[in-house]
Amino acid sequence: MLSAFALPRVFSVARLGKKVTIVEMLDAIMQDAVSVNALDIQRRFDGLESDKIKAKVLTGNKAVEITDDGVVVADNTSKKSTLKADSIVLAVGMKPNEDGLAEALRGKVPEVYRIGDCEKIGKVIGAIWTGFRTARLI
Repeated sequence: MLSAFALPRVFSVARLGKKVTIVEMLDAIMQDAVSVNALDIQRRFDGLESDKIKAKVLTGNKAVEITDDGVVVADNTSKKSTLKADSIVLAVGMKPNEDGLAEALRGKVPEVYRIGDCEKIGKVIGAIWTGFRTARLI
């Protein structure tokens, strides 16, 4: 998912005169953004097009390979195409490591608690709150 954190970097690259194509697996970009932030970013993104800066969004697609010619993308029907590129910027998501250290320690130490991105990938504030709640329970 192209996050509200990564999207402003698109503006920087586009303003350097590069043609930009955002490849997003989901049906929309910025799904993690607070609505006020999403509106501001969308306004700025719309402004890029009015400034004659080339920026294009491909939703429902994912990058499957990087070749000498560019990026091979597949849509949600698995149809592949190649986007020619001389520069590629990756902003990739993450998922929790459910079989990591916490599981290895279970049964070897009296208590194990998973917080933050270990439990669920999210924003910093979520990690702070899960840490706070867990600490209060201990």
